[in-house]
Amino acid sequence: MLDGRDIATVIAPEADVKLFVIASVAARAERRFREMQAAGRPARLTEITADLEARDLRDATRSAAPLVQA
Repeated sequence: MLDGRDIATVIAPEADVKLFVIASVAARAERRFREMQAAGRPARLTEITADLEARDLRDATRSAAPLVQA
């Protein structure tokens, strides 16, 4: 099993089956927040949300292998 943002377009572009799964920023931030709390790491939901939004924008607009649906 492979998991990542560019697996279907860069790592395995010839794969017979490709999945593009989308979760909302809010759902992803909540999941990350709970993971960090469970690990005893300090976390702020607002900061995690902002970080994910910035990452999504960066990944979608980068010149090399931008995040796109295969």
